[in-house]
Amino acid sequence: MASEALSIPTDIPWQRLGYSRDMLDRTFGGIQPPKWRSSLAIQASCIPLEETQDDYPDARIFYIKITSSITGWSPREVLEGHLLPNPIWDPWQRATWEAIAASPVLTRSYWACVSAILQVGIYPRPEAGVADDDYPFIRDFEPKKRELYETVTETKEVLGGSNNTLHTEKGLSTTKQVDARIGASYGGVGASISTHEGREESHLETSDTSTERRETAGRSTQLSQMYQLFNGYHIGTNRAVFAMFPRPHIVAESSQIEFNLINGERRLEGVQDVFLVVQVPRSLPGICVRAFLDTGHKLDPGNTLLSDQVPALVVTRRTVGGCAEFEGDRLRVVPPPIDDTPKLPPIVGEHEVSPGVPYHRRRLRDGRDWRTKIADDLNVGQADIREAVLADATSGAYAPRSFILTDSFKRLLVLDLRRTALELDTLTKFGYLSTEEEVALRRLGIRNSGDIFDPPARGEPTPLVVVVRSRLIEAAIKAAPSET
Repeated sequence: MASEALSIPTDIPWQRLGYSRDMLDRTFGGIQPPKWRSSLAIQASCIPLEETQDDYPDARIFYIKITSSITGWSPREVLEGHLLPNPIWDPWQRATWEAIAASPVLTRSYWACVSAILQVGIYPRPEAGVADDDYPFIRDFEPKKRELYETVTETKEVLGGSNNTLHTEKGLSTTKQVDARIGASYGGVGASISTHEGREESHLETSDTSTERRETAGRSTQLSQMYQLFNGYHIGTNRAVFAMFPRPHIVAESSQIEFNLINGERRLEGVQDVFLVVQVPRSLPGICVRAFLDTGHKLDPGNTLLSDQVPALVVTRRTVGGCAEFEGDRLRVVPPPIDDTPKLPPIVGEHEVSPGVPYHRRRLRDGRDWRTKIADDLNVGQADIREAVLADATSGAYAPRSFILTDSFKRLLVLDLRRTALELDTLTKFGYLSTEEEVALRRLGIRNSGDIFDPPARGEPTPLVVVVRSRLIEAAIKAAPSET
């Protein structure tokens, strides 16, 4: 130990415990896996016992890195398997799925990610019979917080961020991450470089960084960070929650408005790593790790003029698990006790939020005042989304389901079914209408399936039309094959 006290920090050797298996490309030269589907990977590394013997004689210290690839979401990739013609379809089912295949919203759109919540849990293996005080717990994690600070004076905004280099202290159970601030204030406050009366002043410090790293750093690794808002919670328990949201539009100084192109809502897309230091009793033979990534996706308001008629935000969930047993100073990966078969990420939430305006069409030509209003409106919309997603994360009242069973899909489907033109007598022939219902619909001026889904000229649809609509939609969904 003494000879290693000032050793050069070593890179952490990672072992992969679990990953999103449906993103694995198993066909060289064949069809590639879906592109727009968020993914997760879990990696772990165990610290040699001799290095923790003095400080933690009854416990082990190991590190976990969760890598989340956050992307947008495409309904087309979810519906792909449903769009192939099925020989057992009747005329109505065929007409429905042909309309879906031609839908500009359901199969030709990209729903950007506007929020993400990552949850990580560490459990004993086996879990049965383990007391609460003997559960693994998180001693520390990085990053903890990333916020945006906007001053109310005539100075520039300051962004609290993080560098992508992280190392652990010699104690092995704490982490250190270099904070970075982008921007400056006048007078040399809060910055290393400032301007004053046309002069540039540089404040430099020199140090023996090699010696400093030898004295303080034990191990190091690289983290990928997104330039977005971030908050972490629940250090000291066996679980952690990380909430990520796009940064707002900033209008603190005139140049932000005079020369910036406000091209719509901010998107939350990229790779985000989290690093956790975990302590586990030596009496436990192994551990399991499970991660959940919930991503919120908003319907692009430019896709349809009727987007305010549907829940404009859907939340998908990605789940990945992995287990390992301790073998001396190493981890031996073992199959997790949960079903890790590749599946489509289910929908775990739906929200009605403001559809917004396709602001990318309103650029510099509209002037500073208009761009200021755009920034304000976009920030209000982001706040609504943040509140809806956080409320959904705490309620747990929405049962996970496939996309074709959501209200969002059904309401968007109504827009596409207006383009169908199946005669009423055909619907009656295949049992979708009774003779009496067909007669009643004709009296209302309805002649085909498209008329059933058209909005009435005045008021709301009659109770009969509502019942028939629901019956036709459920029949079309029932004909769809199960998702994989």
